[in-house]
Amino acid sequence: MDKQIAHLLERMRTRRFKLVALATGLSLAMVLTTGIAFANRVASNGGDRGQSAGSTYREAEDEDRYEQGEDLDDEDEDRDDEDEDRDVEDEDRDDEGGTPSPTPLPPTQTPVPPVATPTAVPPTATPIPPTPSPIPPTPTPIPQGTPTPTPLPTPTAVPPTPTPVPPTPTPVPPTPTPIPATPTPVPPTPTPVPPTPTPVLVSYSGRIQPILNASCTMCHGTSGGVTLTSYSTTINEVVPGNAANSLLYQAVTGTGGATKMPPFGSGLPAADIQAIADWINLGANNN
Repeated sequence: MDKQIAHLLERMRTRRFKLVALATGLSLAMVLTTGIAFANRVASNGGDRGQSAGSTYREAEDEDRYEQGEDLDDEDEDRDDEDEDRDVEDEDRDDEGGTPSPTPLPPTQTPVPPVATPTAVPPTATPIPPTPSPIPPTPTPIPQGTPTPTPLPTPTAVPPTPTPVPPTPTPVPPTPTPIPATPTPVPPTPTPVPPTPTPVLVSYSGRIQPILNASCTMCHGTSGGVTLTSYSTTINEVVPGNAANSLLYQAVTGTGGATKMPPFGSGLPAADIQAIADWINLGANNN
């Protein structure tokens, strides 16, 4: 008896599944039909009669195939019911001790012709996700009894930080700018003028020409730019009455910017230099 009840429940579940599948198939067929109708409407709005007629023809074929598929599904359901009845009868016979019936062969499935896919597919509706139920917040358990207050820490007295007093800078007196000393102008050293003694009459031919011949005419004879071989040439190198400005006197003393002559040895003796100065200062006479 329990087996029969279980078998009946199983058959009810199987039929429910088939009904659900059938309803799903019908829904899909309605979606396809709606899509085909939408495509036909678009084609008719475009003004193409040939396409509209073709779409109508394909729609009719699809409906025929769908009806044939439903008929085949009904036939399969009938066969399944018959098989289930045979199974129940076989189980009853087994319970009664009878001979079990041979195992029925599975029903031959009639091939279902493929359903032509319509050209225009309607947009698939986006499924709306279920709104999650808000989770109530878990209440925080309140402890029973009077809560013991937490003692606050005693603040530690922080001594005030003394503000550092910057040291007073010692004023530095400005360094005086040294003023360069004005150099005292040094007067030029005057050309030493030999002391003018009381001139002594000197003979040119007896005293001056012999000095020139002994120390000067070896270079200032016929060359050297200065000739001292006679009175007529020597007078060109003196200023009568002024020995300091005479070139002959400056040459033998090395004064007035002249090179001291003669260039060799220690120069003329002082007596010879004094004789030349006296001769010039007394007028440089040809005596």
